[in-house]
Amino acid sequence: MARNTDEAMSVEHTSLERTNNDRVNDSNKTDENFIGKYKTRYLPENLALVFNEIVEGPDDDATTPPDWLIDNLSQIIATCVNPPKRPPTCFDTTEKSLRHNLELLHSFDYDMGRFLNNR
Repeated sequence: MARNTDEAMSVEHTSLERTNNDRVNDSNKTDENFIGKYKTRYLPENLALVFNEIVEGPDDDATTPPDWLIDNLSQIIATCVNPPKRPPTCFDTTEKSLRHNLELLHSFDYDMGRFLNNR
């Protein structure tokens, strides 16, 4: 029984793979048809003419960071930061939340600048 199941899974996998390959090939043909009309006129035959040689950047392991940088980073990492206070506004569109936000804005005479500066 297990062998039949394995065979069925293998057939299904092959079928899915074939379907996927067909989709990729169709997409590639569509791309080729679209790009084909521009290819000979605008695109070079060899992409090496477009993309330069690889330029290697600096070796990050070749330099040692200065002590002051490590000290400052360590100090920043060790700094305790309290999370911000919960905002007074409600961030959903229920009737209750909309009413709450409207009353909140009303208490600042609908002046968003005053509201934001009061935080």
